[in-house]
Amino acid sequence: MMDDFDRLDITRRTIMKAVGVGVAVANLGNVTAAPSSRTSDTPQTAVNVALDRCETTYAPDSRVAHYDIEAHEKEGAGVSLHGAVQSEYLRKKAIDAARSIATPIEANDLAVLDASAWTRTVGTAIAPVRGAPDGDSELVTEALYGAHVTAFERTSGWTRVRVPDGYLGWIRTDRLTDAVGGSFDALLHEDTDVSIDGLDKLYAGTDCAVVSHRQNENDTEHTSSEQITVRFRTGVTLELPADAVVQPEPVPTKETIVANANYYLGKDVPYLWGGMTTEGIDCSGFVWMAYRMGGLTLPRDSDQQQKIGEQVGRDELRSGDLLCFPGHIAISIGGARFIHSAGSANGPTTNSLDPDDDDYYEYLDESFEEARRIL
Repeated sequence: MMDDFDRLDITRRTIMKAVGVGVAVANLGNVTAAPSSRTSDTPQTAVNVALDRCETTYAPDSRVAHYDIEAHEKEGAGVSLHGAVQSEYLRKKAIDAARSIATPIEANDLAVLDASAWTRTVGTAIAPVRGAPDGDSELVTEALYGAHVTAFERTSGWTRVRVPDGYLGWIRTDRLTDAVGGSFDALLHEDTDVSIDGLDKLYAGTDCAVVSHRQNENDTEHTSSEQITVRFRTGVTLELPADAVVQPEPVPTKETIVANANYYLGKDVPYLWGGMTTEGIDCSGFVWMAYRMGGLTLPRDSDQQQKIGEQVGRDELRSGDLLCFPGHIAISIGGARFIHSAGSANGPTTNSLDPDDDDYYEYLDESFEEARRIL
């Protein structure tokens, strides 16, 4: 029997590969893809087919690279290209593809998103990232306070962005703010109560930079504790207990990854499609955060994560390995046991692939695809 989270994740992968996340009908400055007229038997039809082939070769995953082009036959002769692509590289490839079919090619209305990019950061504890500039659009991921955000354009109160997990999407413009420069190589290791920027809580995985350390002496109890001052990309500084902040090693241990995953157990964290925090988290967001707090940034979605590392046999599993299933992903905690965020369990939990264990998960046992080792 397929569980709800499996149906959802399989649907997500199918939709994303077919139409892509973040491919919205939106204004791109003054550049808007014109209505399609591909049914007519004209040179533009052949050019549009060539452009589609170019997309499948050079921009097959619209979650991480924007590619939205239409060709239109010009009066007299030639074809014009309209729309936008992520990079100058993609623009050149699209023009080359079009020129292989027809000439002349005009590309004055073919915009490059990267050419107009600027840096922003998140000014709220959590910023939902939507698949389109609409509050009812799919939640594709989340960005945390102080995250590095690359902005591309604004429309109707929304900003098209790329967030730290690599996803393209849309964040409400009022949730973004100016970013300060610097090296932000530390992270909040746990959810932390604060009083900054009108916020009362920041979440595990939030970027920061360590500014200073000091010993906090308690004369009454004759104890001392280490305090640490951190700065966020918003420019705000904050003093916190030193154990609330971690500066990850270049390469984490597998024990660190499992410890990071275990942080989410016992906190009544619900399963949330696109979620990245204790307010709600999905399977791939759970894996992403466990590795991110260890210092490694993985791709965001489960099918992308399945391409990382090297394949290992099921009888060779060790802590930190990724266990891959149809539309789902988990972290091995050694042997047959694993930890994951499951829709069927409404959040992070542990299970086993061993039929003799009480928490045996039959469907995942039978649908196991492969294991990947990163560490």
